[in-house]
This record gives sequence, C-alpha cells and structure tokens, in this order.
Amino acid sequence: MKTIRHLLLLLSTCIIGFTYLQLHTFSIFTPYQPYISILWNMTLCILIGLLLSWHAFLSQFKQFSIVSTLCGILLVTLVAYIGHYLYSQYIGTPPINRFSSQLSWQVLLYALPFMLIGEECLSTNLLIAFSGLKLPFYMSTTIVSFLFAMWHLPVFHNQYFYLLLTIFPVRLLLNIFWKKSNSIWVSFMIHYVFDLLAFIVFYHVPL
Repeated sequence: MKTIRHLLLLLSTCIIGFTYLQLHTFSIFTPYQPYISILWNMTLCILIGLLLSWHAFLSQFKQFSIVSTLCGILLVTLVAYIGHYLYSQYIGTPPINRFSSQLSWQVLLYALPFMLIGEECLSTNLLIAFSGLKLPFYMSTTIVSFLFAMWHLPVFHNQYFYLLLTIFPVRLLLNIFWKKSNSIWVSFMIHYVFDLLAFIVFYHVPL
C-alpha cells in the first residue's frame, strides 16, 4: 500500500510539474498567468503531499535551523554565481528571466513566497516519493534537480546549458540542505533569499 501511495505521489507530482511548466507558455491568462500558475502548483502540491504522504510531508514543516539556512544562502549564492560566470565567459550572454519586466517589491514580497513554497513542495514531494520507493538519495536528488532545471526552460528561453550550470546545482544544494535539516523552511528560506538577491543584482529591482 505504501509503495502504491509513493508511486501515485511521484506520478501526480510529475503531472503537476508538467502542467506548471505549460501554464508558463499560455497567453490566454495574461496578465494573470504567473499568479494562476503559482496558485495551481502550490495548492496541488500541498494537497497531494497531505493526501499521499501525510506524516513525511508534515514532518518537514516542524523543524528549522538558522545555521543551515545561513550556510545554505552563502553556498547557493556562490555556486550560482560561478555557474552564471562560466556561462557568460564560455558560452554566451546569460538569458533574462521572461518575467523580469513584471518584478517589483510587491511581487517579491507577496507573490514570490507562494511561488517558492510551491516549488519546494514540488521538489520535496518527489524526494519523499523516491525515498519511499527506496531509491538512494544521490540518485533521487540528481533526478529531481534535473527536472527542476527543465521546469524553468520557458522562463529562461529554453537555454538548457544555462539551467544546467545554475539552476541544477542550486537545486542539488537545496535538496541536500533539506535532507540534512529535515526542514522545508530551510530550503525555502535559502531559495527565497537567493532569489531576492538575484533579482536585485541582475534585474535591478530598486531597493
């Protein structure tokens, strides 16, 4: 029974991730398209996490580590910067986030947290499912990180190499800090602070 639930969790999360990706490409919902995709992903990921893996899903919300969070912010920022630098030096001009023109402090403070908690639940649901299916963590985190990078293709204009140099290693680190701390709040806070810094530095959201 547990195996079936974990398989269902894996399959349903992948479907949600695919539809989340597709919602980024639809123009019918403009200008509300980003907000619809955010609510879609966050709501469904939380619901299936609760329905199919109640204990494991809830347990990750009960811990927090400030030390892990601070270390994660530093390491993730460094790794992302290195990936961004390597791409710009040896491959080409880094792509611009397609939603950068819509960025404002209202978006960063009121929309971004919901988007990121949805993305964290998307990733941790997959990790929980793979763990329940007895897949080693080094394999599951590699798969999840690759999928996570590919889910960003529409946002970064289908630049595969850029995503593999930046988003992929960032997700690997987020997964590792989540695993070590058993806390989704740790990976969420690392992710949130990192995105804030990236948007301020690269997209010049005014302070």
